[in-house]
Amino acid sequence: MRSAALFLLALAGSAADRGEAAGAYAAGRFEEARASLAAVVATAGADAAAELCFDWALAAFRAGALSEAETALQRAEEGARGADIARCEFLRGNLLHARAERQAALAARPEAEPFAYDLAVRDMERAHVAWVRAALAGADVPAATRNAERALRRSRELEEARKRAEDERRRRDPQATPQPQPLPVEGEEDDAEEAPSRKEEQVSDAPLELELSELDAAAVAKLRALVAERERKKIAEREKARSASPAGAQDW
Repeated sequence: MRSAALFLLALAGSAADRGEAAGAYAAGRFEEARASLAAVVATAGADAAAELCFDWALAAFRAGALSEAETALQRAEEGARGADIARCEFLRGNLLHARAERQAALAARPEAEPFAYDLAVRDMERAHVAWVRAALAGADVPAATRNAERALRRSRELEEARKRAEDERRRRDPQATPQPQPLPVEGEEDDAEEAPSRKEEQVSDAPLELELSELDAAAVAKLRALVAERERKKIAEREKARSASPAGAQDW
């Protein structure tokens, strides 16, 4: 009886902490929400629910703690079912996109080698794949497909940036020999306004499980069908709004 009472007391305490974290997140205090949810998950241990781990991952992402968000998301994915799978894929796309942009910022530094862009291109392509999977799994299709399209465009921009960097390097030093390894990834730099007390974290450059080659023809065809359906609905809604507008009114 005593152990059961202690368990219920701990459960009530965790619920209260999670409620406080939700309030902090809604108010934009993402670092506070991250710390609260991390503590709740640590208390729950291996019994932490997938939904709780997802909330932790989301708060960590918004706080700029990408390595912690990756850890939390991996735990959420282990127990994800149904619609939660799509949510996890969508957040993974967000994480990979953020990592890619940080890699791109490092690659743009004057001392960086041109092939430092490789890491940024890799993660941006994987973000594209994650958002495609999110759309296929039933996430917010318009948002997921828009993000996938933007990630694809951005990966092309990064490839062009690498080419420009290579051209500039050859112009400055035609005899220079490329180094065998890309520029190491520096620690994560959290937003000072959102997380002033957090230290920099090491961003792992280990390969993630998302691979561009894993998209088969059927998945691509399904995504195209989803995008086409979205466009058809948009056109239909515009036509409906136009027909309902007074004569001479514009639809934007």
